[in-house]
Amino acid sequence: MVTLLLAPLMDCMTSFFFDAFAPSAQPELWSENIFRTLFNALNTCGILVTYSSAGLAKRSLVSAGFKIERLKGPPGKKHMLRGTK
Repeated sequence: MVTLLLAPLMDCMTSFFFDAFAPSAQPELWSENIFRTLFNALNTCGILVTYSSAGLAKRSLVSAGFKIERLKGPPGKKHMLRGTK
C-alpha cells in the first residue's frame, strides 16, 4: 500500500518525519520494506527523522539503505534517529 501511494513521488522527496507508534506497539510499521519504500522516494540528499531509537528501527533503517545517526532527542526524549540516503 505504501509503495502504491508513493510511486508517483519516487526520487523526489527531500525529507520524511516518521512519527509512527513505537516499534514495540506496531512492529509492522517499522519493517525494512516500509523504510526501503521511503528510501526510494527520497532524492539523493534526502533524510528521514524519527523519535524512535529502538533496535528494530535502527536495523530496519540500515537494511533499507540508510546511513543512521543517533541524535539528542527533544525534551523528554533521550535520543532520536536521523537516516540519510
